[in-house]
Amino acid sequence: MPAVRPSLVAGLLGIVILCLNLFGCASPARPTEMKVVEYPSDKTYDASLAVAVYGDVGGFASHYYPLSREDFEQALLQTLSNSGIFRSISSESDADFKLSVGLMRLVQPQWSGPVTLETTWAVTSPSVSLELARESIISIAPASFSGKREATEAATQKNILDGISWLLVTIDRATSENQ
Repeated sequence: MPAVRPSLVAGLLGIVILCLNLFGCASPARPTEMKVVEYPSDKTYDASLAVAVYGDVGGFASHYYPLSREDFEQALLQTLSNSGIFRSISSESDADFKLSVGLMRLVQPQWSGPVTLETTWAVTSPSVSLELARESIISIAPASFSGKREATEAATQKNILDGISWLLVTIDRATSENQ
């Protein structure tokens, strides 16, 4: 049996490590790199909105690209600010409406398949000290072996757009009931 040369083993190990780094272990989605989708709306409110995001998703359920609370919150705040729907967007406590978004679950395939992001959205009206509504929003985006980051960002963007649509319907319903 021929002897295995240490340089051959080291070379093969180096190639394996390089492949893993290129295809499986990239950096997590960051708001400075995440494309923020514009929310198409001609509706505006003379109201302010405070936004709070809680929870972190990642760990074993998201094999390569965990989505941090900060990244999701930045993308949500930027989308809301760019839309111009509300008079102001903040995280202060004296707003006309308060939105709380909880990051509940992020499931990514180990090889390929769908990325699933689940969040909970709740909106309250501090003026009446009442929760107006609560909703669970699940977004799914297909992912290839090397496209988990893109799929995670696509699921995040879809989740934010679906959440804003739900928020506007909820606020419309609440304001029409109070008139």
